[in-house]
Amino acid sequence: MTTRKKVNKIRLKKLNNKTKRNKIKRNNTKRNNTKRNNTKRNKKKYHKGGQQQSLPIIFTVEYSGLGIIKPNQDLTGQSQYYNNQPIINLQNSNNNSLYLIIMYDPDAPNGLEATGKSSNHIYTHWVATINTDTNNNSNSNKKIFVEYAPPTPPKGTHRYIFNLYDITIKKDNLNFLNTLIMDNNDTRSSYYNNKLSNLEKSNPIIFSTSYTVKANSDNNA
Repeated sequence: MTTRKKVNKIRLKKLNNKTKRNKIKRNNTKRNNTKRNNTKRNKKKYHKGGQQQSLPIIFTVEYSGLGIIKPNQDLTGQSQYYNNQPIINLQNSNNNSLYLIIMYDPDAPNGLEATGKSSNHIYTHWVATINTDTNNNSNSNKKIFVEYAPPTPPKGTHRYIFNLYDITIKKDNLNFLNTLIMDNNDTRSSYYNNKLSNLEKSNPIIFSTSYTVKANSDNNA
């Protein structure tokens, strides 16, 4: 084989290798672009059973200085944080929707350890609605129906439960919204039964979380 043929063969081999590398690079770029596009779509929607559905709502409760509360977290001795109104965060909520948040204690006044259901009642700590805007800003247009009352368990361990309801269907129903207002006939011990006992029949809970606080000598009755 002449020197020129050898040189041409080497050049051809290098050219083929370069072509292969470019092809692999283009394929990788195409796959990465496809992956990014799928990721963007999945942030808006996910598929289940071949049908496109909205992402599930993520509901978190946060106290300034303490962070997001974990389900069933023990906050005993953390009154410097929970004495302040909690911060509610909603992710993947629907635009222009109305959500109802209820915080209550089902273990008042004697605590979770008390025997016999008749010994305790539901004590309402906070009721508010959040009207999400087009940016899903969960802190916009918040309306308070029952002012926040921080936990002060007199005895035993108490659960403080946050329930989230989607009441968009009642968004323009002023009669329903007016019934949520705490009036002179209500106490925090009677409010839940008077105003909310039938709520779950037409508006199931879409998310719930809670924390616990155990009574100590620093708490008031």
